[in-house]
Amino acid sequence: MGCKEEENFSGFCSEAEETLKIFGRLLKQCRIEDAIRLCKEFLEERKGCPIVSAELGQLLENLGRFDEAEKIYLEWLKTYDEDYEAHLAYARLLAKLERYGEARQAYIEALDRAKTLMTQKQLHPKTVENIAIELENLPKPVKKGQQTLDLYT
Repeated sequence: MGCKEEENFSGFCSEAEETLKIFGRLLKQCRIEDAIRLCKEFLEERKGCPIVSAELGQLLENLGRFDEAEKIYLEWLKTYDEDYEAHLAYARLLAKLERYGEARQAYIEALDRAKTLMTQKQLHPKTVENIAIELENLPKPVKKGQQTLDLYT
């Protein structure tokens, strides 16, 4: 049985919990590649499991392995499109990569899903506010030639 069938509200399942305990131990032992391999193998069988995807994606980002992190986030989104945290993780990665147009869209998706959860009283309004602030703080798109003009004004 995969994560999706037995997950609770947070996307956490018993199989993921055990995997993440081992993941943590491997990281403490500086066995980073083993930790990554463990999570990737877990996700091969349990596509997009939220909590494992989040942890692995963040680790890969921290290591500067952005292409791999993006693949993890996209699989998470494919499996759990309604998960605002998946859209938010992806938006943050895109912003880090200065892909602001794509990041803006991912933030909007995260915000829409977070607002839905807030109206259902499953998410604190402050979380929605924080996502909106991150979206607002994204650099605005620059029109071709505008950057040069800005240097002289």
